[in-house]
Parts: sequence; structure tokens; C-alpha cells
Amino acid sequence: FPVTIMILTSKELAERWKMTDQILRQWRTQNKGPKYFKLGEGKKASVRYHLEEVEAWEKQHAIGGKK
Repeated sequence: FPVTIMILTSKELAERWKMTDQILRQWRTQNKGPKYFKLGEGKKASVRYHLEEVEAWEKQHAIGGKK
């Protein structure tokens, strides 16, 4: 069976987390947030996030509740 890999754009992740894309951009320059990759080169490159990496980052940074 083919494996489906879910990928989010920076805009989609910003919407998921109720923040602006600009904040995610700042985080990337500060090496914060989940791992990402770029499609293309330079300033025109598109940023993408693997949903699996996003969910792992969310779990790692969860506060409170039961583990």
C-alpha cells in the first residue's frame, strides 16, 4: 500500500496554531518550532512541515495533563 505523508504549508501551520505566518518565520530564523524543509532556493523557497514532525513537537511541548 502506498504511504501517505501529510505535509503542511507555513500558512496551514499558522492557522492550526492560531498565529501568524510571520511568527513562524521568526521562529525559523531563531531555530525554534518543528523541523521544516524548503522547496526551491533563496527567498522564493516554499516552506513545508511534515505533519508527523508538527505533532511530535506539539507532544514534546505540551504542558499539564497526564503523560
